[in-house]
Amino acid sequence: MIGLKKDNEEFCPYCGISLQGEPIPIERRPSYGNFTHFSRKIGIYNDTFDRTDRWLCRDCGGEWDLEAPLINGVPSLGHDPSNPKNRGSRIVGRLKIGSIDAEIPIAWSRDDGIFMEEFINGTKEGWVFLDNQTAGFKRMETNTVIFDYNALNGQLYDHLNKSLYSPEVNKSLNIRVTTPDGEMYFRICSVYHKGVEEWRSYRQSFYEEKDKQEFVDYLREKNELNQLGKTNLSTEDRFLTLSINATEKDSNLVVHARLISDDQSLS
Repeated sequence: MIGLKKDNEEFCPYCGISLQGEPIPIERRPSYGNFTHFSRKIGIYNDTFDRTDRWLCRDCGGEWDLEAPLINGVPSLGHDPSNPKNRGSRIVGRLKIGSIDAEIPIAWSRDDGIFMEEFINGTKEGWVFLDNQTAGFKRMETNTVIFDYNALNGQLYDHLNKSLYSPEVNKSLNIRVTTPDGEMYFRICSVYHKGVEEWRSYRQSFYEEKDKQEFVDYLREKNELNQLGKTNLSTEDRFLTLSINATEKDSNLVVHARLISDDQSLS
């Protein structure tokens, strides 16, 4: 058993279950590096290299590299199509929206359908999915799109409606994205409800400057929140778009946020 610090709980990158085990008795903790809890993950020994080089989740059977970097407690899976438990899927970051008390794993897969079918139903908090057509967070283009399918067990829609449309909200809210390369901050600049026939919210290809300008104008026109009405937007901005699935009787909620600099993230 490997000890885990209580404030650094780890989760399986496949099924999302907590890997934190039973507490280590206080008198035995010095023998375990003063960690507070055992771990439920299983080490896989490599005879060739004479060392443990992979972890195994005892609940779902998923495997990942020993050296996989943690993103707020979730190992970031490498792109390994030969691994049947991976299929080219990975966790690329964590999403934190305003004051909502949760950080949601951001998943990516070459095949969104396979990923959703195999991994989404067993997660504890749910996921959001980075559109597989986007360039990702390392090379952000004009619009990076994230889709929510069951984040916070399908309750993200209600959370954001209450948070963003509350009369007490009188200032812009931030979105924080944490990746292995660091943190990125986005300030929410446009929020609205839309029908399934509307596609411009998710536009990712901008061939000319006028295309970008049309997209920026669209964000301004669609915005439903008064407190965001004076937000300065330009074609030089980089946007994060979060599309939240609603119930059959409700239209989808779309949240656009503009990438801001580190010094702005604290204001």
